[in-house]
This record gives sequence, C-alpha cells and structure tokens, in this order.
Amino acid sequence: MIDPLRRAASRWPDAPALSDASTSLTWSGVLHDANELAVSMRIEPGTRVGLLSGDGARTVVAIHAVRLAGGVLVPLHRRLAVPELRRLLAGGRVGVLAHDAAHAGTASDLSGGTAIRLRSIDDPSPEGSDEASAVRELRPDGVGAVVHTSGTTSTPRGVVLSSGALLASATAWNTFLGSGPTDHWLSVLPLSHVAGLGMVLRPMLSGARLTIHERFEPDRVRAAIERDRITLLSVVPAQLQRLLESGPVAPGVLRALLLGGAPAPAGLVRTALEAGLPVVTTYGLTEAGSGVTALPADETSEAPGSAGRPLPGIRLRVTDGMGGDIPLGAVGRILVGGPTLACGYDGDPDATDAAFVDGWLWTRDLGSLDERGRLWVADRMDDLIITGGENVSPAEVEGVLASHPAIAGVAVVGRPDPAWGSVPVAAVVARDGLPAPTLEELRSFARPHLAGYKLPADVRAVEDIPRTPSGKVIRREVAALVAAAAPTELEVPRPDGALVHVEVRGSGPVVVLLHATLSNARELRPLAERLAARFRVLSVDRRSAGGSHMPADDPGGPVDVALHIADIQAVLEQAAPGERVLVVGHSFGGCVALELAARAPGPVAGAWVFEPPYLTLLPANATPDLARLGDRITALAREAGPRAAALAFLDAVRGPGTGDRLPLEARDRLAAEGRAAAADAALLGFAPGDLPRITVPVVVGLGGRGGPYEAVASALATQVPDHTNKHNSQHTHPPPETRPQHPPPTNNP
Repeated sequence: MIDPLRRAASRWPDAPALSDASTSLTWSGVLHDANELAVSMRIEPGTRVGLLSGDGARTVVAIHAVRLAGGVLVPLHRRLAVPELRRLLAGGRVGVLAHDAAHAGTASDLSGGTAIRLRSIDDPSPEGSDEASAVRELRPDGVGAVVHTSGTTSTPRGVVLSSGALLASATAWNTFLGSGPTDHWLSVLPLSHVAGLGMVLRPMLSGARLTIHERFEPDRVRAAIERDRITLLSVVPAQLQRLLESGPVAPGVLRALLLGGAPAPAGLVRTALEAGLPVVTTYGLTEAGSGVTALPADETSEAPGSAGRPLPGIRLRVTDGMGGDIPLGAVGRILVGGPTLACGYDGDPDATDAAFVDGWLWTRDLGSLDERGRLWVADRMDDLIITGGENVSPAEVEGVLASHPAIAGVAVVGRPDPAWGSVPVAAVVARDGLPAPTLEELRSFARPHLAGYKLPADVRAVEDIPRTPSGKVIRREVAALVAAAAPTELEVPRPDGALVHVEVRGSGPVVVLLHATLSNARELRPLAERLAARFRVLSVDRRSAGGSHMPADDPGGPVDVALHIADIQAVLEQAAPGERVLVVGHSFGGCVALELAARAPGPVAGAWVFEPPYLTLLPANATPDLARLGDRITALAREAGPRAAALAFLDAVRGPGTGDRLPLEARDRLAAEGRAAAADAALLGFAPGDLPRITVPVVVGLGGRGGPYEAVASALATQVPDHTNKHNSQHTHPPPETRPQHPPPTNNP
C-alpha cells in the first residue's frame, strides 16, 4: 500500500500543509523532511521508536518519519516525570528514542544504562537522498503505534493500534465532517495523545491544512479562529471553558468545534452554543483509535448532553453485564466494534482477552441510547460510587455542580464511609475572587437536580483538579487529595460506656467546636475546614449526637451538663494534653462552652458562643418550664422513638408545625438526632451561680432574632466579667475564617 503521505504530496504538492509559530510546509515539503528524518533513523521494520518532543511542526514530521521508516511509534508525553517515562520505555520495548533539542537532556537520562539509541529530530543527519530508500510499503495490518491510555484510575496501558486502525479512524472523521482540501485544522491537543495523533493523520487523507499550537493559550486560539480562517478545531471541556472565559469568540468560518476527551457538562455546551460556536460533542477511546461517536452541530442544542451517533463504519451497542440487549434509555455497558479497534494491550494478554471479545471492545464506560440512536455516556464503571446500595455517577454530579457560579472546576470521587460503604465528595476550585462554596450551599444548589443520595457528603476546596493532558480527571489523585484533607477521627471512651466521637483537623493552637441540638460536628465542617488552615480543630460530637453514642442501657434521657464537661475534658486529655484552647459553641453547644469555662477553666483560653439558650439565667417568670419540657421530650424518646422526640422538640422551640413545614430531607436529617433532643431539652445541671467564676474572654454572637437570646446576652453581661455581645449591627458574626457559615436556626433550643 502506498503511504498516504506520498499520495498527499503527489495530489497537492504545493498546497499549504503544516505550520506552527516558526515553520510552514507544503505537502511536498512535509514528505521531503519526513523522508530525510526516516533515512537518518536507520531502523529495521517493526522497531519501536519513542518520541519525546514538544507539540510543533517538527513533531508532526517525526510522526510521519517513523511510519515511512517502517517503525512503530510510541508517543511519550513531555510532562511525565523521568521515572514514569522510564517505565513506559521499558514496558514498551523501545529501541530508539527520538527527541527534540528541548528534551535532549531528559532523553540522555532515560537512555543511560540501556540499549536505547538516541536520535534528534531537529538534526536528522541524512545518509542518502533517494526518497524510495526511506519509504517502506505500508502494511495496514502491521502495528503502527503503541499509545498509552490516560491512566485516570490506574497505571497507563499501552494500546497496540495497527496502521489500518489509525487510518480507518481518520477516514471515519473525515467522512463525518465532510473534510477536504479547503479545511484548516487547528491542533491544541498533545500530539502524544490518540486524539492529537488523529489530527496529524486526518489532514494527510483529505488535503486539509494543519496548524499546531505548542500549548493551549485562549487568546492565541481566539485570534487564530478569527485571523487564520480555522474551520475545524478539537478541544477538551477544560480548554473550552477557558476559551469562553477569556473573552468573546468570533466563530468566523469555524464549522465544527469537536468537544471530547472528558465528559462535557451540558451547561458548558449551552454556553458555547450561545456564543455562536458550532459544538460537536463526541465520545472516544484510545482502544478505538480515537473517536467513536459524534453529534452534528445542528443537533447539539436539542441534546447538549449527548455524545452523538457512531461515526461511519463504527458499530455501537449498550448491553447488560452479560452482553445482552437492554431497553432504550437504560444504562448499561458500552461495546464498540469496527475497523478502528486496537489489537489489544501491549504485553497483557489477559487484559486483552477480557476487553476484546468476538470483534467487540468491552469498554469500561456506561451509557444509554435514545430513540434516535444517540449515545448518552453516564460514567466509567471504575468511577461509580456505590452508596447504600445505590449507584452514583461522578460525571452526573459534576455536571450539576459545574454550573455553580462560584466554581471554576470540580471533580467528584467516593470516600469510604462506615455507614454507607462510600459517599460522594466534591473537590472544587473556586473562581478567582470568590470563596469556595460551602457544603450546604452546594447541596442546596444541587438538590433540585439530584436525588438525595447523589448529593455530596463533603466538599474540599483545592487549588487545581488533577487532569491528564487530554483533560480527563485523574480520579486516583483527586481521591488522594480528598483523603489527605480528611480529618483524623478519634473515639474517646467514657467510664459509663458512652463513646465520644471527635474529628481532628489542622495544626497549631487548639479550637474546640461544640454543635447545637439536633445537630452534630458535621454541621460545622465548613467552619472547621477554614479554621484548620491556622489551628488544630477538635470537632466534638457531644454524647447522643453524630458519631458519639450513649451508654447501651440509656435511652437518651436528659444529660447533666456535668457529663458533657467531663467528656470534653477527656477529649482534651487524649487529643490536646496540656494545651490552652478556644471553645466555640453554637446554641446548646454554647451553653456547654460557658459551663466548661466556669467549672473546668484550666485548659480554656476563651469562649465564643452563638445564641446560647442559657434560659436558666433568666428570672423564673421569664423562663419556660424546662423540667416539664425535658420530661415530655424524654417520654417521647422512650415511647415513640427519637424521631418523634426531635419533631416535638422543634415544635416546642420554633412553634407548632415547624417540623411539618420543613423539606423532607431536612426533616429526616434533624430527626436522626432525636436522642440529642431528649439529652438537651431540660438544660439539666446548669449553674448560673458559677458563671461569675469565668476569668477568660467570652464573646456572645447574636443573630438579631431577639427574644430570649437578647435577654440571655444581657444577663450574661452582668455575670461574666470579660464579656462582649456582638449584634448584627456590630458584625454579629466573627470573620469568615472563624465563624460558622450557616448556623442551622432549626437547631436552636
């Protein structure tokens, strides 16, 4: 078979073919330079040639040269670390390492102590000028390249692609796009990636022109679209987002903007369409030679979340776990067939046999087909989060969260959870100038669009989302970031059989966080995470709440505050021995903080309390009948269960019917802490006479709701020597880094 580059040089010898910032070549010029480099390589057919270079015209010439010389291309991404590159070279049995001048030092390091020969692509040193001497017959069934997968969930695998598969993929794309000599491709993807490699081959078959940008720079891309009459462009979602954020984009003569490499949020697609960009959503895999499906630009607006229909010549099925057909709309495993399929995984026959069965590639991706034959990709099988027996697709959750106005980037991964097996956690990058959204903000934002079990159980603010060069989220690295930011968990046993659960974050001076009734330490996580940047934070689940447990024989009746104080002392002895601490308490937790400062002042350096319902400080005629309320809640907890106690508590402190008016999810969340209602309702053991013994600074935050909170604050001012009240008009809340972001008002007794 005549090499397609020779055919292109024969058909369009003087037509512009290839350019970068410093080079411009015609098709005959590309053939000349590629032949010259092929001669200089002096390789035997089948020799594996690693290519380590930047993205530019010379790299494109080198890709063609390896094929002309009869070699097998092994593209290497320049951003990989030397140990990673060394593993790929060894596993790929590379005999020659071709490199540009910028990577000569790295190439020398990699070849040291090996039999690998080095060859510069900048200085071919030709040993002959006879074109035919360099060009070998192209065998479509021969191995053309070994391209490594992205390695988003595991070590990258070498995918063996025949020359015929690579050319079939390029032909399928050209047919779908109707590409011809008048087209002008702009490449901003790494040429070491299968999609970048595909863009080298497509123009060779159609006679189109190819311009290479060494790196993605939004301003340069926008200028190229407008000035250079770019008609075809391929980007990943992260690049498209940066392009749109950089300023208005005039589409010019652009007729297809291919969007792939990673799941594309529907909101991003809509924004691009509104900007006038002809978005073509796609789906592809290295194992399928690049693209599998594409959605024509004129259909994208009606189905922005779809990846389209199979490209010409490619077959597609969505099946159950055994390969059986499933109904339209049902989610199953995606199978791909056709001439673009890889031969298998390099040096891994077991993985090959598992993935390539009877002419079908059993992908690790999940999706569904609609009535018009369009594919909707759900997620990777390996990425699914199984929480309480329910499947959660990270891509689905990311698609919703990505449209939050404060989020510039997001990735969702699973985190082990003792109760649910795994829970979704969101890692988010905040937009410039905006704070990262809190967990409650994210959950409230996503709740109208996602089932409750799909909502993030936690959120981590990160500087950047780890991604592959093709824009895919590297979930194993995101999971490592999430795990590194996860708190250390302690369980402090008490003599009566209770267990006190504590989350420990950060380092530095110690801050103790005490939550409200019908709440737990999780409610204060946004505050704990911000404080952890400067402090060591101990978030305590008071007994009967959150991860803490009452003694087995105790139904959760009234708990004397003295027990809470003893619990906190035990926590400090175990987690912060000898430390002076700031105690921060919300609602009932604020009352405990005050009692701790009065009765066990040794470790307490100060207290900040928000709306403490220290009602026993008020005159008898102004105080509700606490004993009666406590008895009623305790009886309900014993007779009807914690849920009934929680709802009765809400009605008692916030008015009849409060629980019924709450959204179901909020009601369920609060009802889960019903034992705490029985523990706290009577305010048992409070000792107002001890408050004057407090010698440390106390700040009382007031949310402006008046009533008993104002009266309590006024009474505290007469009892606590070093006392400050902070009202709304006086910056009721402490600065953002030291205050609860969303004190749940329904938890205040």
